[in-house]
Amino acid sequence: NVSLTFLILLMFVAASPGSAGGGVKTTTFTVLLAMMRSRIRNRPESELGNRSIPGELTAKALTTTLSMAFCIIAGVLLLELTEVAGIPHQEIRGMFLEHTFEVVSALCTVGLSTGITAGLSEAGKLVIIGCMFVGRLGPLIIADSFIGRRKSLPYTLPEENIMIG
Repeated sequence: NVSLTFLILLMFVAASPGSAGGGVKTTTFTVLLAMMRSRIRNRPESELGNRSIPGELTAKALTTTLSMAFCIIAGVLLLELTEVAGIPHQEIRGMFLEHTFEVVSALCTVGLSTGITAGLSEAGKLVIIGCMFVGRLGPLIIADSFIGRRKSLPYTLPEENIMIG
């Protein structure tokens, strides 16, 4: 279980920019770590290597990571629905981690498997195929194709301070 969990984390932060690998890129993850480090140090902007990182870039990194995390959650839920819905919990122990591994591997276009793919139902295989498709194109590109480009609004809304944490 520890090995599978560690591999899931490695697959999530899968590749460097410009490579064919999917998942959250190493630079995106580094920008998020820099943002966390700057917030801990109470710095107004994210900093990395004696340089500040623009807020727009930090927001893009956060959006990319959250959209990939959302796709993983949706993929695992769909795979759980297609494969183990209605089966008592005692009979499906250990399947959640294997299903999560398959979904992350498909979304991050890694190609690893725990060996359960061939035994999935037709609906489960379609979920994995969908994850591969979303992972190859990227969740933001797919969302953009459904929503379409929107024009920038000529105004901004008033800000609201919300208590976080």
